[in-house]
Amino acid sequence: MKMTQKKPKILYLITQSEWGGAQKYIYDLAVNLTESYDIVIAAGQGNGELFKQCGHENIRTLEHGSIRTLEHGSIRTLEHGSIRTFRLKHLKRGINPFFDFMALWEIRRLIKTEQPDIVHLNSSKISILGSLANKSIGYQPSIIYTAHGWVFNEPLPGWQKKLYLLLEKFTAKYKDKIICVSGYDKKVALENKICPAEKLIAIHNGIDFNNLDFFDQNTARQNLFNLISNNDSPASPLDFARGERLAIIGAIANLYPTKGLKYLVEAAENVIKEHPQTIFLALGEGQERKNLEAQIKKAGLENNFFLLGNIDQAYRYLKGFDIFVLPSVKEGLPYTLLEAMSAGLPIIATKVGGAPEIIKDNINGLLIEPKNSKQLTEALNKLINNQSLMQQLTSNINLTDFSLEKMIKETTCTYAPRRVGT
Repeated sequence: MKMTQKKPKILYLITQSEWGGAQKYIYDLAVNLTESYDIVIAAGQGNGELFKQCGHENIRTLEHGSIRTLEHGSIRTLEHGSIRTFRLKHLKRGINPFFDFMALWEIRRLIKTEQPDIVHLNSSKISILGSLANKSIGYQPSIIYTAHGWVFNEPLPGWQKKLYLLLEKFTAKYKDKIICVSGYDKKVALENKICPAEKLIAIHNGIDFNNLDFFDQNTARQNLFNLISNNDSPASPLDFARGERLAIIGAIANLYPTKGLKYLVEAAENVIKEHPQTIFLALGEGQERKNLEAQIKKAGLENNFFLLGNIDQAYRYLKGFDIFVLPSVKEGLPYTLLEAMSAGLPIIATKVGGAPEIIKDNINGLLIEPKNSKQLTEALNKLINNQSLMQQLTSNINLTDFSLEKMIKETTCTYAPRRVGT
């Protein structure tokens, strides 16, 4: 009897299921590789958008060493295969010895149960726990780690930065390949001696630009106004939808300290003095909401700066903005910049992570220093006052180096399983 060769199995592990760049990265790889690979995704911290994107039927969780079906979850069936998902209920973003130990045990049991050929780790926390869990079991799948920006570059207490750097170095020896999403992050890894150069590879994030489904400008602005109305804004829908406001400044970012939105609020306070009809919008959610709301209220910006929360497929609203801003203090290679460029928007971004590999200052966007609201104010006023400059920047956009096809091809070249079932 002829034996049918099984597909190699990939287990994607990530700390959070809440949607962001790393989750999009996993999702894009997973849905495009089901024909060639058996795909499993596991994440912690609730039933976030990553799980929702994979469907709504049978997410499974590891609990007390067994596998059981949850009320909500998913097995998504695609044309050439399916994606199975697991929730690791003890896996949290912050450092907690008890939960970290329990998460380590959950990950170990999942790897033993699933026996993947390739384990692809995403985010610093899971890279450490996943490497240690894998090392402690009997057989060794190939371990790939994508660093979506190094956590020790985040605004953390000094002891946490040192701890993460030490753990990154220690667990690097258990990884077969480390993917950096930018040349900058590869350079940081080499400077900090995380691992030998031959273990590192830089692969830019990529997007399927042909399948981006933007709202047109009028529809996007009307939809954005409807969202603002939910915030009890006194602004007129006609003023907003017809674009009679001087400028609509937008950001798509989770409300995390690393996204630097407090500097955008500081800049907004200054911009409003010169351009009082300007509106600022932030699409995303996170633990910084209360701090940002207090900052907005203190600055008297309640009618000009709006936190619109999580929005499904937020990129679709991009053409409703006049200017896109990403004021991050730490990044990998931001998908939002690629999406904003594809929407034809003038962009202001900080010189962090891979952003300068996408944006060339004064050519296809403006680059500023991180944590610098003065420079951000100047850049915003510069664009608001100069429509021809905005048009010039957008006319120089070139995205050929950031295609999804290129990213998938280069990433799968790192998938060399040590053990393939038959």
